[in-house]
Amino acid sequence: MLGGQGHITSKGVNAIIHTVGPYLDEQGHTKPLVLANCYRNSLKIALSLQADSIIFPSISTGYYGYPMLEAAEIAINTVTEVLAGASIVVYMAAYDDVNYQILSKVAGLI
Repeated sequence: MLGGQGHITSKGVNAIIHTVGPYLDEQGHTKPLVLANCYRNSLKIALSLQADSIIFPSISTGYYGYPMLEAAEIAINTVTEVLAGASIVVYMAAYDDVNYQILSKVAGLI
């Protein structure tokens, strides 16, 4: 699977949608379009399954080293854009306090 794509491995109540996030290149450049496509394509799959909710980790901000603030802005903006008018609950999983604070601030929760 290429970066930014979405793929489902099971159907039903507990479907798992996989996506491969971008990594920084050797010069440290980010790939915002690929990251946005991770969220966009996964959400499209969730909507096609008529899912009630979806949970996302902070894609690419761990091992791949994507800057957390930029990643959070891309995640929140893409989710907002794709789900305009849709009724699906989106959870963003934060793996530590710093990630939680950044996601909360970008989402306007703090």
